Amino acid sequence: METEHKKKVLLIDDDQFLAQLYLKNATQYPVELRVAFSGEEGLQILRDGFVPENILLDITMPGMDGVETLTKLRDEKLAPNADITILSNVHQAEHEEDFKKLGIQRFLPKSFLLPSQVLGYVVNGFGTDWANPSV
Repeated sequence: METEHKKKVLLIDDDQFLAQLYLKNATQYPVELRVAFSGEEGLQILRDGFVPENILLDITMPGMDGVETLTKLRDEKLAPNADITILSNVHQAEHEEDFKKLGIQRFLPKSFLLPSQVLGYVVNGFGTDWANPSV
């Protein structure tokens, strides 16, 4: 019997309620979801050896924000092959160029998408436009 491949996903978001929704929805998809509630925690999960295929990263978090987290992730060469998606309620246009330079594939507004929709994109693939995934 062939075992279904589970995509490894790291969600870095300080919104604990949203994270719980992601964890609940993850049981419906072939994903292994790890959750970090801060940039520091996310980096530590990566340093401890978790190698995700996808990282969902919030921009606005207390302490280390998404931009700083991403910069450290790149500087330390953690998860260099991971597909990274900014998942945030705030589209900060001033960071758009920085994100592109740091290898961000896309921005998803979390207020417009259900966790199940985002996980569906992770499993089934995203569109090619970095800011606007196609179904």
